Amino acid sequence: MAAINSLGTRNEQRQPLHKFLLGNRHLIQADPARIVLPLLQCLAEIHAEGKSHGAVCAQRLMCAPNGDFDVAFFRHRIGWDEGLTAAETYYGYPSGQGETMEEQQQRDKQALANVLHLLMLGHEAPPPPARLTASIVSRLGEDTPWPQGFVSLVEHLLTMEGHEPTPELDALIHALAPTAPLPPAEAVAISSLPEIPPSPANEELVPAPAEIMVPEVAASDTEAPPPPLCIEKKFEASPAAPSQAAPTPVSPDVNFREPPTPSPLPSYPVRLPNATVGRDYTANVLTHLATGALTFASFEPAAALPDGLATDGITITGSPLLAGEYEIPVACLIQGADPDRPDKLLRTLQITINADPRSLWKNQESDPTSPFWKPDAESAALTDTPRLVAAASLRGRSHAHVGSCRDDDFSLAWFPASGWYALTVADGAGSAKYSRQGSKIACAKVKEHFASLLGENGQDTLTPLTEAWAADAEAVDKRNAVRSELYNQFGRAAYSARKAIEDQANEAQATLRDFHTTLIITLARPMPTGSWFIAAFSVGDGGAAVIGVPDGATCLLTQPDGGEFAGQTIFLTMKEVLATGEGIMNRIKFALVPQFDALVLVTDGISDPKFNSEVALADPAAWQELWTELRPLVAGAGSRDGAAASLLQWMNFFSPGHHDDRTIAVLCETHLPSPS
Repeated sequence: MAAINSLGTRNEQRQPLHKFLLGNRHLIQADPARIVLPLLQCLAEIHAEGKSHGAVCAQRLMCAPNGDFDVAFFRHRIGWDEGLTAAETYYGYPSGQGETMEEQQQRDKQALANVLHLLMLGHEAPPPPARLTASIVSRLGEDTPWPQGFVSLVEHLLTMEGHEPTPELDALIHALAPTAPLPPAEAVAISSLPEIPPSPANEELVPAPAEIMVPEVAASDTEAPPPPLCIEKKFEASPAAPSQAAPTPVSPDVNFREPPTPSPLPSYPVRLPNATVGRDYTANVLTHLATGALTFASFEPAAALPDGLATDGITITGSPLLAGEYEIPVACLIQGADPDRPDKLLRTLQITINADPRSLWKNQESDPTSPFWKPDAESAALTDTPRLVAAASLRGRSHAHVGSCRDDDFSLAWFPASGWYALTVADGAGSAKYSRQGSKIACAKVKEHFASLLGENGQDTLTPLTEAWAADAEAVDKRNAVRSELYNQFGRAAYSARKAIEDQANEAQATLRDFHTTLIITLARPMPTGSWFIAAFSVGDGGAAVIGVPDGATCLLTQPDGGEFAGQTIFLTMKEVLATGEGIMNRIKFALVPQFDALVLVTDGISDPKFNSEVALADPAAWQELWTELRPLVAGAGSRDGAAASLLQWMNFFSPGHHDDRTIAVLCETHLPSPS
């Protein structure tokens, strides 16, 4: 067995069939075809290739934890010449050796017959079978002894064209199913067994751990109980006795013994696909019931289905209401049932209903005494602006579950003197303990910088340059002048934010990496020509785009950038971000657009679930789809603050695997009145 165990390390969960049956026999009984059919097919293919296997032994056939037969391992063992152990020879397996290939293949068949016998009777049964079931006897002949009966059956199964389920294989599967115990009686020789007549009148609906149960023959009140079968300890085939021979009593001191009385086995359930509370569910039950040559026409539950589910006798559909493990007894109508067998089987369906994932998340408030604490949710809208400017930021479920703080932030500004809008969002790194303060400082400093430039008392150097370019959009020199000024102003805003974060880190006696944050800044202003000038500067992930440009294009204003490794993000607080002029310029995008529906900025808590790749992030249709979802929320609000609150509520959407903080800022046309 050492050789088996060493080769079995390719999957440590594999077990020899012999050992597997000791602890998991119910899996084989529930669906014996998963072992029998692949084994027959594989051995037939090997023989068809002019080879023999030589190691068809229950201690050398490997099974997966679910009872599947390891066909690849079986093929790998072709020609294995390691001798059988004493434990293996007890079950009568031939060695596979022979002078001719025909003899070797015959040894394979004899060994396979022993495997089938072990599957049918288990370890506790003596080597020869107590009896062949009526379905097999009817095909092999009532006087067929062990082991020739099984060998004949194997030879027949191996010659089946295509090796698909047939009545013979179906009969074998029936035989593998456990039956009710026989009444005790005097032991008799196996060769003196009388014919077992079918008794359809006494068939009952019985639990079936396999796909079908062969009913036990019932004795009438006036008849003596049927004799049990004696078992020989050796495997030599005994000659068939004449059917009219009288039973021969056997004394206890010869090589015969009375078979043990088997215990009734439970009905192993048929597992259906898992369901989830609150989600639509559909399962075709008949496809899960059917196996081999046996199919069902319909089923009828013998108990109530879980709340929220219903059935038409073929499928189970609905939206479950309560989580839990459920077992449902059902009566299954066999399609094309044999008159000699029951037309219904009692099975048990098992279904696991998982809880709604959202109900598993805790929502613990963050500790207001934490350093740099801020509210778990925030929304705001600007007043007295020609267009609606609103934003919202919501702590992610991953933070709410443990009661930690929100790391995202935003800032909004409109400068009436110059007509410029400035929208900023920032995403603090979840791994940085003070990133919530880093994002807050960055947004505040950006707003402060552009207020000094574009505000009432600012020295606005940007407006004349952008207006000149808008008036002559083909002029390269005017475009370059705008580009240079954006480099100056975005660069200064970013430097200002980084310097303030560095000062905060020194004051808190922390490192700059403790305040890691991303940053997206956008500027927008209507031009005298009727077009809009829009520009952006970004560091890290998330995204910003202009949606609804008349030509159908969406102007993506950001380019997500990451580190050396997958999933790594660049932060404003990293030295290399602002180290070179080229690096800063590559983060700037700007354009003139005739008009647009919305300017939208989002952190990665929204961009990741809504845009599953960088290709999708650059797809105009994907941004348009997002705006189609958002537009009714802001348009249907009763006020500007109500629009911001609607955005906050919308961000509570559930997306598996995406539970980060979420922040959004929107600039769009609106008919909502200002508070004044």
